Amino acid sequence: MWLKFFITRYFWINLLLALIVLVVIGFIANITLSYVTRHGEEMKVPDLKGVTLKKAIEIIEQNELKYQIRDSVFMDNMPRMSIVEQSPLADEKVKRGRIIYLTVNALEVPQVMLKIEQLKGSSREVKMYLEGMGMLLGRRIERKGTYDDVVLEAIYRGRKISEDIELPKGSKIDLVVEVTKLSQTNESSSLSDMSVNIPDLSDLTLSEARDKLNELGLKMGSIIKKTSSTDTTDATIWKQKPSYKKNKEISLGTEIDIYIK
Repeated sequence: MWLKFFITRYFWINLLLALIVLVVIGFIANITLSYVTRHGEEMKVPDLKGVTLKKAIEIIEQNELKYQIRDSVFMDNMPRMSIVEQSPLADEKVKRGRIIYLTVNALEVPQVMLKIEQLKGSSREVKMYLEGMGMLLGRRIERKGTYDDVVLEAIYRGRKISEDIELPKGSKIDLVVEVTKLSQTNESSSLSDMSVNIPDLSDLTLSEARDKLNELGLKMGSIIKKTSSTDTTDATIWKQKPSYKKNKEISLGTEIDIYIK
């Protein structure tokens, strides 16, 4: 009697449905296992240093990783909003979905408050203070006197710092130091000896040129228009005096005349 059941249409329909269900389950399990296995694969972390934040995010997402901005700093020698540091480091092996922690170069230069009382004392102490505040050390200008290795003045862009001052981080500070004996390299040093290379201002706007001159400790002189109708707002520089010449130097505080068009 029970043998007749195996040859009934009802049995074969149920058997076929069962086989279809098993095939579907097996197919889904295979896809899921493949995804899970791939998701757990190790991969090398891409090198993001120097890449813009926007591009870094694209690369991270393409590699099925995640990101988190951990900090922002300012580095004058790197493009704004570029990646300064990353963790994990480039080429380290991680699993997909890992968070990459990013340190980004700030868009704007952070300002630092320098205290005048910290700019007095031994040159060693003042240098340590300036470096700790993220400033750059410029020239050491020696003056013969009674005391040895004592800072008399701190100079920013050719001007003496006489009170607390807020400056962009990374600014260059020159130190005038009193010594009992001048070193050979500083015997004739004075503020008038301080010089910088003449910058190339061609094709810059007035605003851009002014910022560049300020950074170098130079001044903008006369502004000469090509025609009386020249609009200074959008005008660009086509000529300058002193003219640009590679590695040619001028003294700090020198005025540069600008010709605009």
